[in-house]
Amino acid sequence: MKNLKTFADARFKSLISNLRQYNSFHDIETLHSLRLDVKKTKALLGIIKFHDKKFKKSKHFKPFRNIFRRAGNIREPDVLSKLLLRYSIEGLDNDLARNEASLVKNFRGDIPFFIDNVKGEKRKLTPRLRNIRKDDIRHYLDKLTKKLEFDLTPPLRPENLHKSRKVIKEILCFLEVVDDSKKRELKFYKKLEEEIGQWHDKQVLIGLLKRSKGTVKLQSNALVAESKVDMQTILKLIRDFYEQ
Repeated sequence: MKNLKTFADARFKSLISNLRQYNSFHDIETLHSLRLDVKKTKALLGIIKFHDKKFKKSKHFKPFRNIFRRAGNIREPDVLSKLLLRYSIEGLDNDLARNEASLVKNFRGDIPFFIDNVKGEKRKLTPRLRNIRKDDIRHYLDKLTKKLEFDLTPPLRPENLHKSRKVIKEILCFLEVVDDSKKRELKFYKKLEEEIGQWHDKQVLIGLLKRSKGTVKLQSNALVAESKVDMQTILKLIRDFYEQ
């Protein structure tokens, strides 16, 4: 399918470009962009696996997962530091920033290796995309949307929401490829993905605060309260969409 190949080519090109850009400027937003590229590449591996059950998805994702995790190790402290500032929580900033310089240096040093791996995987994966048709993608989308609805069916388990967010991101990727989504469902998936992301970031910080020592624990009331509001928003979005 031409749209799928165009989408894949754009992902590989963007990932390589973002790796080079981070090597030059090492800014956090570029890390965010390259992590998005990896998530979309994982979606491509998912449709290949759906089309060819013998395809070893985990093997081909391994080089991308390495990039994703190491970029995340650098980016997460920045995300959490912004939340600490937002909620005026003191006492954890030094702990979050302690290893940043070393992580950045090591990541930048491995960027040529990362780029070679991405180019190698592109050569292997591109031929596999040629035989995937639009109907294959629609069937895969149907499978993903049914899985999402099942996972979000009450009683909702908050601990599974982060996994559901990954499914939503995959759905959004392929809605972009087939380009025949309805406005209502597209709006729902985008909004729900965003709300789960905001809630999850707060949950990570709440967990960190719970493990902390001293008075830091006492500073998180507003954070916990807003996290509960986020959950209510998520529940309402799900209820309004699936009950109509």
